Amino acid sequence: MKTVVYAATRNIYDRLIPCINSVRKNGNIDEVIVLAEDDAIAKPITCRVINVSKQTFFGFGNPNAAKRWTWMALMKCALSKVLDLDKVLFLDCDTIVEHDISELWDLDMDGYYYAGVKQPGHSTVDFTYINTGVLMCNLKKLRDGKEDELIKMLNTKEYGFPDQDVINERCQGHILPIAGRFNRCAWTEPDVETYITHYAVTGIPAEIRERYNG
Repeated sequence: MKTVVYAATRNIYDRLIPCINSVRKNGNIDEVIVLAEDDAIAKPITCRVINVSKQTFFGFGNPNAAKRWTWMALMKCALSKVLDLDKVLFLDCDTIVEHDISELWDLDMDGYYYAGVKQPGHSTVDFTYINTGVLMCNLKKLRDGKEDELIKMLNTKEYGFPDQDVINERCQGHILPIAGRFNRCAWTEPDVETYITHYAVTGIPAEIRERYNG
């Protein structure tokens, strides 16, 4: 099962429509799941909605949920707790899928927690730093206790880019770099092709939203 997962607060439900329509149209995937604050997002989007409003992983006083990142953004680090799946692709709510991405499920992730595209400005010879806007997740391996560790760290330590920083900090040696075409944005490793555009700086342009809003 090729499953794509998003997480969204109520104020960005509408922004999800072009994202989901693009992956449905172009991605060659089987299922879309949205972790949401309620059940209202089910229409007009074809997806499975999981209401996580009663989650207990990231509560009041969390040092990372009080910024522009809400607790919902941190749910990226608790997927194995709410999904009964072994491998999923997590996409941020500012990504547009332009081509078939089904090959991502063929990645050999034995021994890896995550796969993603490097950010050259943060990566070194000895340190692989990936952008987590497009994140292949090995939920089966994360159940070895690593996801509990990520949740604990997010509840006790303040990060600049919370979900991204904690994954890169705590999963070193178990992150699989993938080609830049799967996360084309201002910060990631360049590629001659683009399969997923990540509008991390500008937001999805109006003409792209209109193309995929129908």
